Amino acid sequence: MIDNYCTGSSGFIGQRLCANLEGHVEAIPNQQLANYNFGRHRRFFWLSTYGNLTGQDNPMRLWELNVRDVVRVLDKLLENPPYSHFLFVSTSSVLLPVQTPYSRSKRAVEEILMAMNEFPSCIVRPYSVTGVGEQRQHLIPTLIRSCFEGEPMEFVPDATHD
Repeated sequence: MIDNYCTGSSGFIGQRLCANLEGHVEAIPNQQLANYNFGRHRRFFWLSTYGNLTGQDNPMRLWELNVRDVVRVLDKLLENPPYSHFLFVSTSSVLLPVQTPYSRSKRAVEEILMAMNEFPSCIVRPYSVTGVGEQRQHLIPTLIRSCFEGEPMEFVPDATHD
């Protein structure tokens, strides 16, 4: 019986997590979360994110995917005790002096999880993550292509990053 669930399995970290837990984790696409029937879980890995890439600037979509969907899943998990571990991948950007809508959405979920004293959760704030197979539009792969292939770099004016 598979009792580990993961969102964000198409991302860089999620792909590796699912590969390492092959046969022991069920990847749930975001569009299926609202109607998904969760069984009892041992571990739930929340890796989904929206708003950290160029072009991901729809504020309603950011709210839906980064806050509302997490709260909906937490409600479903709380209805089906006993529950075990919930790992939430946030962002190091929550520590910046100037917050972006993206980092604020991640911080909102962190605050919710920290207020749930009885619910076993862990918040992870990765800094720069890169490696073979990283998404083409991320900064490090773009920098490498720029250096080796002469691809021009487009920068966002007044960007805020960790």
